[in-house]
Amino acid sequence: APSYQHAIIGIGDENVYFGCTGGSGIIVSANKATGKRKGFTNPAGGVRSGVVLTSDGYVAWNGGNYGYWGIKQSLLDNGGDSKVSTQWSMYNNTNLETASTTFPNGGIACLTVNGKPCIAAVMTDKSKEHPTRVFVLQADGGETGKGLQVASHRVMDCGAGAVQDQGGVVVTEEGYIVAALNFSTGQNDGGIIVIDPKTADAEGQCKVIGRFSVQEKVSGSPAVDKAGNIHFGTESGHYYVVDKNINLIVKADIAAAARQANPDAFENVTTSKVWSSVIIGDDGTVYASFTDANDNSVSGIMAFVPKNNAGTAFCEGPADSEWPMYGQNRRHTNRMK
Repeated sequence: APSYQHAIIGIGDENVYFGCTGGSGIIVSANKATGKRKGFTNPAGGVRSGVVLTSDGYVAWNGGNYGYWGIKQSLLDNGGDSKVSTQWSMYNNTNLETASTTFPNGGIACLTVNGKPCIAAVMTDKSKEHPTRVFVLQADGGETGKGLQVASHRVMDCGAGAVQDQGGVVVTEEGYIVAALNFSTGQNDGGIIVIDPKTADAEGQCKVIGRFSVQEKVSGSPAVDKAGNIHFGTESGHYYVVDKNINLIVKADIAAAARQANPDAFENVTTSKVWSSVIIGDDGTVYASFTDANDNSVSGIMAFVPKNNAGTAFCEGPADSEWPMYGQNRRHTNRMK
């Protein structure tokens, strides 16, 4: 039962890279000019949340409960009509197995750690106490064929109820990873965490740069602006901005803002959900889509210029980082700088 879920196309120089989910999921390289297939591979689970392209020429993706995978672009591009094999994966690794039957769909990001291009993501494993982990894998997978793990940071204040099924990661100009988190009912373990992957110890634990905790689920990837402020929406319908020191700058009710902006369309929307990732335009305009939390009957997208309590606009565009928001940039090329 193939389906196309959450999956952004990776845009290369000559080819695009995409696929579908399912037990017989597929990843395809297709020529941009002709539309002809150049090659394909058939990983278990297929692709969820998008195909990313690293600066060293690797294609990597999230296969849901089947783990994370990678293959050299050139190998996939020259596969022809015969299926090519993936070069590495984290499939069937007990340290990375998910703890639930949900399929993790969170966006992944690319960044350089200790001089090596890597991919980063957040997920839930089988730990009974603190199952939420932010982890980093080397983009070329190392030499083991199983994926080389660079960091595996366990979020110690996330309880067993905070099972990740969505939520992604982005990267600040300093090379810190910002991860979106689910929450346990009644606990302040949702929100975001910011870690420095360069400080990983022997067990993968990293220095925590900051933590913003709420009893709310962040389903999309956050976004980082030029000043280092972190923007994100929650399934409780709030839009947050915190500065690089994790001080709260903005907390806004999306439903209330929608009613004010367009009362005819959203007069009955009293509570909203923000499922998607926040996107920052080059001019500093922020975009967030939302839906009616009561019955999902109405949805919309809001474009706005965030202002602080003094009424001053402070967002001047996305951060100049390797992965400042979902899809890497406003064009969503899913391609590492």
